Amino acid sequence: MKKTNIGESVCILALLLSTLVTGGVKGRTPLTDDVGTLDVLKGNIPRDYRILVNHTPKAVAGKCWLQLNIYPVEKSLKQLAHKFNNLSINRENITIFITMLQGLRFMLGNEELDLAMQAFECHFRTAHWPTELYFDHVKEVFSAAANVSGILECAPPPCPSTLPPSATTGHERQYHIGESLKRSLPVLLLVPVLFLLFLGAWMVVQRRRVCMNNSSRGEARSPQSEAALRGPEPQHRAAQEGPLELSPMTQGRRRESAVVMEMLEVMEDSAV
Repeated sequence: MKKTNIGESVCILALLLSTLVTGGVKGRTPLTDDVGTLDVLKGNIPRDYRILVNHTPKAVAGKCWLQLNIYPVEKSLKQLAHKFNNLSINRENITIFITMLQGLRFMLGNEELDLAMQAFECHFRTAHWPTELYFDHVKEVFSAAANVSGILECAPPPCPSTLPPSATTGHERQYHIGESLKRSLPVLLLVPVLFLLFLGAWMVVQRRRVCMNNSSRGEARSPQSEAALRGPEPQHRAAQEGPLELSPMTQGRRRESAVVMEMLEVMEDSAV
């Protein structure tokens, strides 16, 4: 177990007392430089964590948006602080923010804030925001509180007849649309890649089929058909070239054989 840091507890108590004192002075804001640690606190909480909060949209609250959302944010931070143990640094930071909001309520007047919240009661909505959207809302409340000077008189619009209190606001809708686009972007990029891979595979298959068809046609040709195709060619060439001339040696041999045949015929005739 971690030992209790007495010095940190004393600092938080001193901050609470100083905030209540200075918040009562007109024109003095109870906010301190600790507002800058909101980003650190947001980074220590998982992004997919859902935080319960009641709020009034700006479109409905108008200029009274700040004074209508101070106490709901304070209540939500108290619920979030109970999620951490007493020695957690996150709980200490949340306690500081709660103290500043309490000083802001004391400066503006708790009774006036209660009356305004009662007048706008039907316009409050309940939401479970993710970490990033929730702390953006908290930071916006502190940013508006830095320039507040006093309570404002607000006239609430008529209560909605069809829109339920838990309906989704425009800011929350935009956030969900952005998150949906982030999740669907890899899928959208994967579609053309898969199409190119399919097209390349289809072209390879088609080329293989063409090669197989050409090879099968070549094997189907017989040697006789090729000889038939080449047969008329030598005859055609012989017809074009004409009769061949005999060499002198061949002509001499033919004359000798003719003389021998004549002598044999004469000898046969004499014998008869």
